[in-house]
Amino acid sequence: MVDNWSQGGIAIGVDLTSGALDRSGVTSAKYGRRVYAMHPDTGVRFASVTLPWWRETLELAERAALGLQPNVTLGLDIAITPHGPVFIEANEAHDFFFLQEACGPLGGTPLGRRVLAHWLRARRARPQAQ
Repeated sequence: MVDNWSQGGIAIGVDLTSGALDRSGVTSAKYGRRVYAMHPDTGVRFASVTLPWWRETLELAERAALGLQPNVTLGLDIAITPHGPVFIEANEAHDFFFLQEACGPLGGTPLGRRVLAHWLRARRARPQAQ
């Protein structure tokens, strides 16, 4: 059993200041792009959930990102346990479709601008095919 979005799990945005979940989550188009206001198995309304250990989770994510430089963007998997957050893994080839489905368009956000600038620099640095 997995909770991965690419395997039919639900993506949901999180308020970065408070750790509060968005009002609804969504599955990928591959799984019907279904929108949920509550978890289909537990019935818990997403809008009623604020993640525990949120400050510690953000601190762990920042430490992981700084430790994994020079990567500009990473997909970090962090589990929140009863005893605090635990780093699971980092993915260099993370899924921006997932991030946009969960959080909305990235174009005008600081993350979106930074990623675009990085990709444009990387593209200019690559040798051109003859």
